[in-house]
Amino acid sequence: AYFGMNSVADIPECVGTIEDTSLPFTSISVLQEYSKDDVTYKIFSRSPMEDTLLDQLF
Repeated sequence: AYFGMNSVADIPECVGTIEDTSLPFTSISVLQEYSKDDVTYKIFSRSPMEDTLLDQLF
């Protein structure tokens, strides 16, 4: 997986980055946690994210 975690549930509640235009996003955070395996994330990026990147993240 993208963050080197074994499952999405292992990703921290908030991931921030440095201000670098080569990175695909600026931050990812938990918007709503319905259960341990059902979480909605909020992602900020400078441009639309490709489906392939979203597949890598989650």
